[in-house]
Amino acid sequence: MEGIYPLIPSLDHVGPMARTVEDVRLMWDALSNGGKEGKPVASVGFDPRWVEEADYPVTEAFAAALDDMRRAGVDVRKVSLPRLHDVLQMHGSIFFLEGVAYHRAHFPEAVPHYPAMARQWFDLAWQMPASDYIEACENRVRFTSEVDRVLDEVDLILTPALSVSKPRRDATELVAAGQSLDFTLAMVRQTCLFNHTGHPALVMPMREENTVCGGLQIVGRNGEENRILTFCKHAGVPRALGAGVDHGRRWPSRVVLASPTWGKASGQAT
Repeated sequence: MEGIYPLIPSLDHVGPMARTVEDVRLMWDALSNGGKEGKPVASVGFDPRWVEEADYPVTEAFAAALDDMRRAGVDVRKVSLPRLHDVLQMHGSIFFLEGVAYHRAHFPEAVPHYPAMARQWFDLAWQMPASDYIEACENRVRFTSEVDRVLDEVDLILTPALSVSKPRRDATELVAAGQSLDFTLAMVRQTCLFNHTGHPALVMPMREENTVCGGLQIVGRNGEENRILTFCKHAGVPRALGAGVDHGRRWPSRVVLASPTWGKASGQAT
């Protein structure tokens, strides 16, 4: 595949985006030579701390999704994931340093002409001690083991995909649950962990009384993309979220499958 470049070599990968879960499944089957049904899901886990740090509309929609899953016979359990603050600190160190290194290596003549904010970030990242980057990489290994341990206890992990329901595109910061966050980092706060750990994740829209309230992130074990897709198709998730039930006509929002497994196999990420 041409025209795709990993900005962050240890992080970036490609995956399908579509209107419905079924459309994502069709794309995934074609990309992976799949077509198999995933294993049944008996249990899912969520970390209450990740939910508490989101705005009220998001927490309400997330609670409604969990209730629908319980009614569908799924065992919903509380689990413990790495703290969001620690995750974002790890992500920022790796993202900025590897991003700067990529731009300096491939576009050195363009860097001085980048917007002021980008140049400021680049200067800060370039001055980062090597020990900070090494510590972040060590934390990534530790966080990966923690997520693996959680997935030994439950079949899937559920989190909000975003702390707020409708972020403004021109915002420089987001305020969620009383916390002021940098806009760029806040947009990946709940999702970046699983990009780093390499676990497949699907994000689909949540709703509360016909209003979009952010997204639900569904995370599985390595190589179990089909299990996530089968769960979304057959369990309580489509009813809870209103996505994928009528080919997008009633709920025309995007469903995204992030799969490092496919990205690595295709040579698009390391």
